[in-house]
Amino acid sequence: MGMSYTLIVFLIILGSAACVGMCWGVWSLHNGRQASESMDAALRDPEQDQAVYMREVRLRQHEMLQNAYGRKYMA
Repeated sequence: MGMSYTLIVFLIILGSAACVGMCWGVWSLHNGRQASESMDAALRDPEQDQAVYMREVRLRQHEMLQNAYGRKYMA
């Protein structure tokens, strides 16, 4: 009878450890991804980011003007 209680306690501890391990793995993967993104952002050149942003703004404005005025608008 004592052996079965030991086995039950062992299985409960083993299951708890497995759950903790999986939760820690998911958490570390999630936070690792965020940390690498913020590190990439810190290493990028701000002027290059601004140039990319302005190019996207100009393209969006061009599309909006073409949609509004059709072929009459040429940049």
